Amino acid sequence: MASLDGFIKACMEGDVVLARAALEAGLSPNLEADVEYGTKPLHWAADNGHATVIGLLIEGRADIHAVDKQGNTALHAAACNGDAAAISTLLSSRADVAAADSNRWTVLHAAACCGHRAAIAALIEAGADVRARDIQEGTPLHVAGHYRQPASIRALLEAKADPAAKNNEDKTPLFLARFSDVPSEHEDASVALLEEAQAAARQKLAALRQRLEEKKRSQERGWLRSLPALICCRD
Repeated sequence: MASLDGFIKACMEGDVVLARAALEAGLSPNLEADVEYGTKPLHWAADNGHATVIGLLIEGRADIHAVDKQGNTALHAAACNGDAAAISTLLSSRADVAAADSNRWTVLHAAACCGHRAAIAALIEAGADVRARDIQEGTPLHVAGHYRQPASIRALLEAKADPAAKNNEDKTPLFLARFSDVPSEHEDASVALLEEAQAAARQKLAALRQRLEEKKRSQERGWLRSLPALICCRD
């Protein structure tokens, strides 16, 4: 007879045979595998990157939208793990790419935290919003900066994430990368990427302002040239 512990272990270790046996024995794919945190078998499989077990659980009617006690879905777990096959399996089964946990972290925030460039690209292609804001008004790029994840930073910037965005403390991703208390050997690379992006954003804004000012002056010159004709018409 399949046991709960055996079922959980199968999901954690990717043991398809044991997981299938547990389901056939009547164990629910939606049971609470961890009472303290509220994790489900699907969370365990996703957290460990076991796409085949994920597919098996979904076939067994696992709730793909189930959340743990922090509001994390299985897609959050897969995004943090970064396994491309696990993410693909969940997305193909219509996992919610906009799902947010109790801190309003989306799956893209989770992927950004863990530095998985391929995961970020897959989530963005599926519709994840690079402008999504968490409970502190931080974007995924803020998270990538705080955790000093250059791969995440690069992927998000390529997807047009705003390097000048500010959270509710008026801090940019660059500020967080510079002053984060998270130890990382990638601090210099992260800061350099964000410095370059912020400088480029300032240049782009300055160029836009210049074009608008030139357009305004051109319109004013046109109005002045037409003024004599307007005066004549009135006379």
